[in-house]
Amino acid sequence: MSLWTSRKLSNICVIVAVLLCLLGAGTKTAPLFAAVIVLLLLDLLQLAIFYRCPHCGRLLPFRQWATPVYCPYCGRELNTPDPDR
Repeated sequence: MSLWTSRKLSNICVIVAVLLCLLGAGTKTAPLFAAVIVLLLLDLLQLAIFYRCPHCGRLLPFRQWATPVYCPYCGRELNTPDPDR
């Protein structure tokens, strides 16, 4: 999975989790809250696996509304493919 696909998937997971929380708050059902917890844990897992620099492979810092342009570790641009691979 690409870095950008991982980012989009994470944003979708967070939005769905918030919507489920709002729905669950009105109905007060435990299974809905459990689904939110599982969804967020799976989101964190996919970020840990796929949200990495495509050049050096290090985990990128995650800021919800800001996508890095350069890797803070190797300094290479993140939106260009690695010519060495």
